[in-house]
Amino acid sequence: MIKVKNTPDGLVLYSPKDYTTIRLDREESRRLGVKKFPKDTPPEVVHLEISNRCNLNCDYCYCGDKSNHELKTAQWLKIIKGLAESGVFQITYGGGEPTMREDLGELAEYAKSIGLTLCMTSNGLKIPELKPETLKLFD
Repeated sequence: MIKVKNTPDGLVLYSPKDYTTIRLDREESRRLGVKKFPKDTPPEVVHLEISNRCNLNCDYCYCGDKSNHELKTAQWLKIIKGLAESGVFQITYGGGEPTMREDLGELAEYAKSIGLTLCMTSNGLKIPELKPETLKLFD
């Protein structure tokens, strides 16, 4: 399945199967029959800071407060659904450290189930503790 987005600059074609993106400029898009281009479109990739917690204390970290004041699972599911419905192709979980969330598997399963490509920015220390079925959801 190829996802297509009409952007102000032309068409964007994205294949989640092999993570390929093809960008066509306005002239190329017009040759394919596109007559109008929107003034604005949502981004193709969104980075979500799903956790404020971290298992490290790096001096250069921009995360700030590493307390446990985070959005609930249901709130993230609503945000993820809205991003997918608006035409976002890929989301990346980060933070803090996303592997600190107990619901990481649920958030990953949901993102994949609605057709998003899913990545994660992690310090890697807790990756060995993830269930294989959760880890394989990340592209």
